[in-house]
Amino acid sequence: MDCFLCKKADQPVCDNCNLIGVCKEHKHLHSFEQECLPYRVVWKENRGNTLVALRDIKPFQIIFQDSPVVLAPFDDNDIQCFECSKPMETWNPCPVCSLPVCDQECSIGPNHSAECEYFADSNLYSKGVPLNIIQTSISPIRMLEVKRKNPTLWKLVDSLEDHLEKRKKEKFWTYIKDTVFPFIKEHSTKDIDTNLASRIIGIYKTNSVKWEKRFGDKKYTIGHALCPIFSLLCHSCVNNTRYTVSEDHITVRACLPIKTGEEITSQYRGPNEGNILRRLDFPKNWKFECDCVRCMDPTELGTHSSTLVCPQCKKPDLYPRNSTMRSDFECRSCAFEMSYDIALEDTNRADKKLKNKTLLDSVESWEALLVELETQFHPNHFLCMKTIKTLIQLYGLRKGYTLTDLSEELINRKLELCRRFMDVYNIIEPGYRLWKGRLCEDMLGPMSLQLQSKFENKQIGKLEFMLGYRNIIKTVKEAAKCRQFMERNEEDDKMMGEYYKKWIEPLSNV
Repeated sequence: MDCFLCKKADQPVCDNCNLIGVCKEHKHLHSFEQECLPYRVVWKENRGNTLVALRDIKPFQIIFQDSPVVLAPFDDNDIQCFECSKPMETWNPCPVCSLPVCDQECSIGPNHSAECEYFADSNLYSKGVPLNIIQTSISPIRMLEVKRKNPTLWKLVDSLEDHLEKRKKEKFWTYIKDTVFPFIKEHSTKDIDTNLASRIIGIYKTNSVKWEKRFGDKKYTIGHALCPIFSLLCHSCVNNTRYTVSEDHITVRACLPIKTGEEITSQYRGPNEGNILRRLDFPKNWKFECDCVRCMDPTELGTHSSTLVCPQCKKPDLYPRNSTMRSDFECRSCAFEMSYDIALEDTNRADKKLKNKTLLDSVESWEALLVELETQFHPNHFLCMKTIKTLIQLYGLRKGYTLTDLSEELINRKLELCRRFMDVYNIIEPGYRLWKGRLCEDMLGPMSLQLQSKFENKQIGKLEFMLGYRNIIKTVKEAAKCRQFMERNEEDDKMMGEYYKKWIEPLSNV
């Protein structure tokens, strides 16, 4: 049987699950905490290597853990230690290569060793070489050392897509060719194969993931990491996994049920904007056009996240004529037509207006903006949803609008906005999600106040009260499940437990 990961033929079958072949090199990657992991690599036309489920996978089940082969700073990061990635206020030069490090201990650390060897005695700090040029050189240099020292790991990296021919046509590649490679050639103690370094940069640009690390009580984005198994996850806008990043590894878990044989997918681009903006990013950043169920549906699964109000008949029925990326818009009520460029221009203009507002603006002005947007766009349009998300925050937090200040009318308004947001995003991002957990937590207070008020004012009886109480308990459980996709710590869990208790306990005494 083929190996589940590298597909090497005639490998022994896993003697635990009896579902897949495991080669000697990758046997350790098939299990986690003594349990066989539920995926294998399959080649699919027009998608390349993908992960598919070996068996039914339940929500929250770990699909795999992966660690970075190379973690490197972004091309434009501020000063940070090249060993531990801690942000630095000033450049403290390594005594060997002069690149920024925290101290003597970091200067001899394993992460920094590759570039330290390449740039030994280069005095880059005193020469005033721009930091961004140095940062861009780090990922190929570190990966070249992986190739030299760990051929098995390099094979996994080398199997990944680079889209190099397309990337060489971009302006960024001129910078690589005319600035970064000459810099390495001039200052490095070692020669590098620029063809191989080019492929590495292409692989990194296509497959790397943003990496975060906590220093003290604050989390920082420290760069991008290449995790070879995680890189095999293909994209779907309506994906079925969620990943969390810890200090040295990434954990991928199911966020909704995945059936045997179903593709396991990630999400390269967030869901919060409509297709009119989102779809442009896929060919730009990842060199493919997304053909998922959301992108192939002009109504975006019936959510109408990019649909406009028709200027002729005034109905919110103006959306793309078909699923091509730059399709012109057509009103389904009166057949009015609008070019894609004009629809994009109208959307960008309204988006810019929204971005110019802040949380310091009055609640009334945000409500007025929502009314204005609904004259131009479908009520479920992504710009309306962004405005609603802000209003949900303001009702309950803003001075004069805290939960105890809110009138019954405004409590109902907050809950109406929460449910409206959830109705749309339960379609766009089904399953257990961080946004859903936070929204459930935001609804908990208003639901409790509303239920208690109705009972005390004799608007509902004991039976209706108990049904409402059960619904609140269900909301708490939903929020708690979604929090499993957050970075957990005892202090935060305790704080959220107290928050849940604050709103439930008074009701349990009624």
